[in-house]
Amino acid sequence: MNRSLRYAALAAGVTLPAFLVGGLLADPAAARAVWVGASLALLFQVGTVSVLAARLRPEHWLLGFVFGFVGRLSVVIGCAVGVGITGILPLAPTLLSLGAVLFATTVMEPIAFHAPSPLRS
Repeated sequence: MNRSLRYAALAAGVTLPAFLVGGLLADPAAARAVWVGASLALLFQVGTVSVLAARLRPEHWLLGFVFGFVGRLSVVIGCAVGVGITGILPLAPTLLSLGAVLFATTVMEPIAFHAPSPLRS
């Protein structure tokens, strides 16, 4: 299995609990907000990581993390501004699920792509 597919499977496995928690929430608007936030994070992470993994050489893994950081920050800010201005979804559940899935999938990137540890010599 190639690295991008392995990462997509891991990211989907991490996103699944957010979907389940969202489905258990009493308020349907909050549940929809959790689903939207988690889906947006999953799509962004899998898409961005797949493109960066295909375009960057393995020795430039740190550059990939920098591009990923800037992209994740842009998604969070864009979602906060967009949802905050339009009021389409409740802001707190949307941003909480978005941030939680982005954080969890970011932590998995070195595991999925076997990034070198700076502590190893």
